[in-house]
Parts: sequence; C-alpha cells; structure tokens
Amino acid sequence: MKKLYYSIMVALTATIMLTSNAYARDVEITLDHALNLAISEMLAVQDLDDVIRTMRMQERDLRDQLRRLERGDAGNEAMNALGGALLELDMAIAMAGTAQQGISQQIDASLQAVVDSALASLPVDGHVQAMMAGLTSSQTLNTQIAGMQSQRNTIINEMNSLNNMLRGSIDDLRLAVNEIERQIENLRLHQEIIEVSMDYALRNILVILYEIDMGIEILELNMELADDRLHHATASYQVGFISTNDLLAIEHGILQGQTQLADLKRSRETIIQNINHMLGMPFSQNTIITFDIDIPETPEITNRHIERQIADTQTIRQLQFAVDSAKAERRAYTGNDRDIFISASDRRRALEPAGNDTNIRSIRERIALQDAVDRAIQERNTAIRTMEFTIRQAYRDLDALSSQLDAQHRNLSQAQTSFNTAYANYSVGRITLLELEQARIAVTTAEQGIERIYNQKWLLAFTLANPILL
Repeated sequence: MKKLYYSIMVALTATIMLTSNAYARDVEITLDHALNLAISEMLAVQDLDDVIRTMRMQERDLRDQLRRLERGDAGNEAMNALGGALLELDMAIAMAGTAQQGISQQIDASLQAVVDSALASLPVDGHVQAMMAGLTSSQTLNTQIAGMQSQRNTIINEMNSLNNMLRGSIDDLRLAVNEIERQIENLRLHQEIIEVSMDYALRNILVILYEIDMGIEILELNMELADDRLHHATASYQVGFISTNDLLAIEHGILQGQTQLADLKRSRETIIQNINHMLGMPFSQNTIITFDIDIPETPEITNRHIERQIADTQTIRQLQFAVDSAKAERRAYTGNDRDIFISASDRRRALEPAGNDTNIRSIRERIALQDAVDRAIQERNTAIRTMEFTIRQAYRDLDALSSQLDAQHRNLSQAQTSFNTAYANYSVGRITLLELEQARIAVTTAEQGIERIYNQKWLLAFTLANPILL
C-alpha cells in the first residue's frame, strides 16, 4: 500500500508548474538546468573561478622554477658564471706569478751586477736603480696577487653559499607549491559549498511553491463550500431560520478566505519573479521547473558510515587543509613532523622582553608554530564532533518522518473510507452535496499531508547527502 501511495505521489509531483495569468509565455527547464543557470549568474562563483585560474598560473610558474632548480638549470647558470670568473682569476694569478718570477730573476741579475761592478770599481748606480725598480714591481705584483687570491676565496665562498641557497630555495619552492595546491583545492571546495547551497535553496523554493499550490487548492475548495454555505444561509435568513449576525459572520469568513487566497497568489507570483531573477530569466515569462522526487534508500547507519560522510564533507576537508598547512610550516622550521616540546619555563621566558636575545625570539617562534598546529587540530576535531551530532540527529529526524508518513497513510485510508461512505449516503439522499464535498476535501488534505512529508524527506535526504548543509 505504501508503494502504491508513493507512486501516486510521484505522478502528482514529478512536475511543478509555476503558472500565472500575468505571464506571457511558459518556459520549461529541468532542476539541473536551473541550477546551472543560477550558478552562472553568481558573481561569487565567477570571482572564485578567476582567483583559481590566477593561482593555477602561479602554481605552474612555481613548478617550472622548482623543476629548473631540481635539474640544476638555474644553479648551473650561476655556477658557470662564477666558475668562469674563477678561471679568469686563476689565469691572472698564474700570469702574475710568471711575471713575478721574471722580476725576481731581474732583481737577482741586478744584484749580481752591483756586486760585480763594486768588485771591479765600476759605477753601480744603474744596476741599483734597476734592482729597486724590480723590487717595486715585485711588491706591486704581490699586492695584486693577494687581491686576486682574496677575490678567488670570495668566489669559492659564493659558490658554496649558492649551493646551500639552492637547496634552501628548492625546499622553499616545494613548500610554496604544496601550499598553493592546498589553497586552490580549498577554493574549489568553497565553490562546491556555494553550488550545493544554491541547489538546496532552489529545492526549498520549489517545495515552498508547491506548499503554496496545495494551500491554494484547499482554499479554493473551501471557498466553493463557503459559497454554498452562503447560498444556503441566505435562503435560511430569508425565511428567518438564522439571524443577521450569523449571515454576516459567514460573509466575513468568505471575505477573509478571499483575502487569504489573494495573498497566496501574490506570494506565488513573487516567488516566480524571484526564480526568474535568480536564473537570469525574463520577468515576463512563466518558468516551469521540472524535477523528480527521488528519495534514496537510507543506508545502514554505522559509525564507519558516518565517519566516511564526515571525512568527505567540504568543511572538514578545508579544516584538514589548515592542519596540513600548519604542520608544513612547522616541518620547514624543525625538519620533521614531530610536535615541538614547549616547557612551562619556555612559555614564561617568551613573555620576557626579547631585545636582541635570539634565544627568546626562537622560543616565541617555536611556540607560535606548535600553537598553530594545536589550534588547527582542535578546530577540526570540534567540527567533526559537531557534524557527527547533527548527522545523527538528521537520521533520527528521517526516522520520525517515516513514522509520520505511516500515520498519514492511515489518515488517508480513513478519509477515503469516510468519503466512500459519504458518497453512498449521498447517493441515497441521506446527506447533502455540501457534506460530500467536505469528505472529498478531507481526502485531498490527507493526500497533501503525504506529499508534504515526501517533500520534507526529499530535502532531508539531500542534506544528508551533503552534510555541509546541516
């Protein structure tokens, strides 16, 4: 019996017609198409697309730099330049050494000439001047060679520093690439949250619209009955069976009903206008959104199932990214993934003026890195516990709706039995047409009660499939 009523409900609610006499033409679209239109109209999603596109370009540039560093391209260029300068210095030093040897030989020859001239009582002035010039040139060359040796040592130190710097640059770039990948994924998850929220908003709007349609249907049926009551009441008043106050009360009730009906129709038209605005559709058209009431079977509720649901949720994944980022910062500082031990005395020392005390500054940095990790983990774990609570509550609400659905099916069965009895009595003249119509309205009301519960289950099933909405 339950499957029969469900089939009837699906047949009645598979298509929602958003109709109004104020609109010129009808345009029918599916819920998926409506969702795509709504998302395409959202500047927030477009902005995120632009940011992600820019970040992906940055990520590709960083990856290219990282590959060049890992291959040694950039380092080889710098090392080759320094090596070329070192080779030129070595050649200059070698040439200076050769020149210095020549000058030394010249000095030795001049010195020997001075000695020989002195022994032979010959003039020595020219030989002495040549020897002094050689000494001067030798001192100059010594100074130049010392300067070149200093430059050579500087280049060697730069080459060593470059090797260390390149290793550090590779680590820094790898850290930056991993972080930008996390940020891109974080933005993509944020887009998913926006899209899921928009999907849920559209579903809620359609359910609200359907509730209004059901309210209009019941109110119009009741207004028809009220008109019949007014007709009978007028006849009764004319023959003196009811008072003027009774007749006025019936007329007032009809007026209130007409006012409520007009309000519902205005609300309906407002919702249609909002849908057109949301989808970027012309306000002059009547947008018909079609969708299927698809309620999946409730899976077996186990701790493992709920854990998987939570782990796949966008917010939890975003919070896990925050944990990963904090740990990456700590790893870059410590070189490992272990927690940083912070003693009570370290925390007290961190409160002291740092000044030029590098030790205190180091303690503060270690505390900040470890606190950031602890904070991110605590925030993630708290969100997991909160989400687990809301998911379990949602499953309890789903069970409650199933129980209410069983009760509504019984109400419908009773209403149909009462209508069949009323129809039989009306056929033999035992009751009036007014009483028969009241029984018919009771059946319609019971059917709508079932449809309302199916709509609620449809929305709740969607939120359970997307726990971010809970």
